[in-house]
Amino acid sequence: MKNYEKATSIKYSFFSKLLIWFFKNPVIIYTVGKVGSSTIANTLRERGVQEVQPHSLWYSNIGGYFVTPKASKLRKFRNISKTITIRFKTKAFLLKIRLFGPKVKIITLYRDPVARNISAFFEQFHHLSERSVVEYDITELIDMFWEYTNHSAPIDWFDLELKRVMGVDIYQHDFDKSLGFLQFEYDKYKVLVIQMEKLSKLSGEIANFVTLPSFQVSSTNRSDKKVYAEVYRQFKKEISFPRSYLDKMYDTKARSEERRVGKEC
Repeated sequence: MKNYEKATSIKYSFFSKLLIWFFKNPVIIYTVGKVGSSTIANTLRERGVQEVQPHSLWYSNIGGYFVTPKASKLRKFRNISKTITIRFKTKAFLLKIRLFGPKVKIITLYRDPVARNISAFFEQFHHLSERSVVEYDITELIDMFWEYTNHSAPIDWFDLELKRVMGVDIYQHDFDKSLGFLQFEYDKYKVLVIQMEKLSKLSGEIANFVTLPSFQVSSTNRSDKKVYAEVYRQFKKEISFPRSYLDKMYDTKARSEERRVGKEC
């Protein structure tokens, strides 16, 4: 297996990468999808930083944090045996880290949940239909968005993944809205939480966190640059959100006094 210290386009599995650089100060970019993780991953990879970018260390469902269980059943995403394997490997890795390994650096991101859900809907549309998203009219797309999007994913992910898998609860820490980032340590983890909307201004903080000279984050995987960009813009222009939906997305535990990071983002 080739050394992963150098920047490479080779796609290793998450656990294969762990085996390569287990004791080499790894960086895990651990987030729900469509919050800017690819931008950070690509920037670090270009500079030779060893990283992995999982969206889940608990489920094997393809698109599980993008589409509803109803949509998952339609496309038969769920794989129970693979889920069990992932959980076993994750627990084994975390046990090794606690017993023998160095501190692991975790970068995670928060994004406005409504904006994230729209972006995720377009990015993962292939989970819903074999036809291209540009082949549908806007009314059809809006109906599909309401029916098939996993709307609670950006709210629930931190508890379902980061807290459940690694015991890291970002909501126990104050978040300075003016800075747009939060850094703390817990157990064997060094954690950097970034507000995606301020990502372009936080290159220095990311560089310091991964111990690199200062660099500029280069934005990638942007919805407004994709083949469906015009449909995406029209969709955002025409869709309207009921007050009940906005209340659910913004007046949640991630925005309560007990969940201070979400409240400040």
